[in-house]
Amino acid sequence: MMSPSLLHSSKSTVFMGLMLLVLFSVSYQKTVKNTEDSSDLNRRVREVSPEKSKPVHQRVQRGANKKENYFITPPSSTADSGAKLRWQRWEGSLPKDAISVLNKDKARREYICRLTENPCKAGFYTPSAGAFCNYADGRNKKQSDSFEILVNEDNFEDVKWETFSIFALPKNPVRICENEDLYVGLSINGVLVVHPNEKCAPLISDCAALVISFDDVVHQQITDVKYSNEKKTSEKLLPEILVKTVVSNEATNDLNKKVELSKKTTKTESWTVSGTLSIGIETKFKAGIPKVLSGGVQVTGQVSLQLSRETSRTEEISHSVSLDVTVPAQRECTVVMQGFPVTVNIPFTAQLTRKYKNNKSKTVPIVGSYKGSYVEETKAEVTECALKKLKG
Repeated sequence: MMSPSLLHSSKSTVFMGLMLLVLFSVSYQKTVKNTEDSSDLNRRVREVSPEKSKPVHQRVQRGANKKENYFITPPSSTADSGAKLRWQRWEGSLPKDAISVLNKDKARREYICRLTENPCKAGFYTPSAGAFCNYADGRNKKQSDSFEILVNEDNFEDVKWETFSIFALPKNPVRICENEDLYVGLSINGVLVVHPNEKCAPLISDCAALVISFDDVVHQQITDVKYSNEKKTSEKLLPEILVKTVVSNEATNDLNKKVELSKKTTKTESWTVSGTLSIGIETKFKAGIPKVLSGGVQVTGQVSLQLSRETSRTEEISHSVSLDVTVPAQRECTVVMQGFPVTVNIPFTAQLTRKYKNNKSKTVPIVGSYKGSYVEETKAEVTECALKKLKG
């Protein structure tokens, strides 16, 4: 006969075995479910059709040769930025080249949208649900009839979905708005908003983020720069004293003297390109140097630069003036050189050409602006003639 202690030990062993079996079964079912969800998301990512878009305003640091990780914020179409990836305002019909994804679970195509009045609120538009942007506000589902659709004009940007796990966004994600760390995402339930420091709700496993890839771009160049004479602006600033000198006359008669003054100033120029430049890729920029004259914009000289989104250069300019001064007896006169600074802003159009690893090229029109700050002219004059101070 089995002893009571041995019988109790056997029952405990059987109970522990049953508990382990139940836990294993639950864990296996959960693993299978997550695997199925992840697999379905991966299939949906491959089926996504980014249908076409416009350039992007990029808050980036450029100049590095290696391709680094940046976030990309498409501008609104109302900004007239020339961007190929941009938010296009809804005007009663689906804009051309809208980015979309097929939601198989709901048997519908979803287009990425954000609210016009609150651009950090994003969701999806689908034709079957009416002319609304469907978005989440906390746990509540809401709709708005004032919204923008994300487009990629002429499919110029290499837009794709990339899967990722929580706390690890892929490279170069597309940000929803300028002021918050929110990104365009996708789950098995459809389009959603992704925050890098939060779980990719409603999933606890995988999500996908919309990204722009520059891996296939070899180099790019900007040519055919044409400055706008009609939209130029020029502002004359208050004059400033560049040089001051004192001419003395200790004699009892007037003194005629020629005063020569010289000074070097710095001319600063910058060219800013609106839209997308491939991140970490060499960009060559060739353009004439504009100057605003009474008759309009005159282009002189040529500049060749390695361009970032904004590239500036400085140039040292020499100024010299002369003035015949009559200094009264026993007087000293102050002579100054005045500089008249000016700032100019001249919009321009240009052609951006990208070359890819497969030797193919894409050329699209872009817009930009030239800004210059420099001393436009100088003048010498006598400001005062005072009695000469007696020595001692």
